[in-house]
Amino acid sequence: MTRANARELAVHLIYGRDFTGEEPEVVVETRLNKEYYAKLSQENQV
Repeated sequence: MTRANARELAVHLIYGRDFTGEEPEVVVETRLNKEYYAKLSQENQV
């Protein structure tokens, strides 16, 4: 993982925490799970 990718991931995790109010551990566990993103793709047609 490059530093740029790590920074982008960190920003997404911080935003997810701030937006949802979830505990940091839950945000990290959820966002690092590939199944989470598969569920998001079902919300909107691309």
